[in-house]
Amino acid sequence: MKKSDTNLNHLISRKIYEYRIQNSYSQELMAEKLNISPRSYWEQEKGKSGFSGKTICRLLCLLSPEEIDSLVHCLRTEVWKEDYE
Repeated sequence: MKKSDTNLNHLISRKIYEYRIQNSYSQELMAEKLNISPRSYWEQEKGKSGFSGKTICRLLCLLSPEEIDSLVHCLRTEVWKEDYE
C-alpha cells in the first residue's frame, strides 16, 4: 500500500473518531449514520480497513462546512503535501 493511501486511511479514521466523540455518538449510531454495519464501522475507525467512496460521501454530508474545510486542509497538508508545495 502506498504511503499516501495509509495516510489517507489514518486521517479519515481519526476524523470519523473525532466526529463521533464530539457528538457523543456510539459506534453503533455512527455506523447507522454512515449506513454501514457496526463491525465495518469499528474496523474503519480502528484503521483495520479502508473506506468506500460511499462512506466518505456520507461522512461529508454529516460534517459542517467548517469541518469539511478542515478535512480538505488536512488532506493537503498531511496526505498529499508534496502535491501542493
